[in-house]
Amino acid sequence: RPLVVEFMAPDEVDRLEAAELYLASRLAIDPDHPMEQAYPEGLASRLSLPRDLVDHLEGQAAAAMAWPLARSRYQLGRLR
Repeated sequence: RPLVVEFMAPDEVDRLEAAELYLASRLAIDPDHPMEQAYPEGLASRLSLPRDLVDHLEGQAAAAMAWPLARSRYQLGRLR
């Protein structure tokens, strides 16, 4: 269950901290769950992240989530 954005994102957060907070939060949620789909947008808005940075962080999150699957497929292929 996502934390309340107001408690996670103080007004005095610099851009790097905001990006790290967004990415860590994005990796911690289940984006396929309907209740958690709106959370990243609300957090990005609260952190005042520009759209291009959010898109970049989303790409990093997708790559990070795909890596374990790709690695396990590679290892499975080596066992055959």
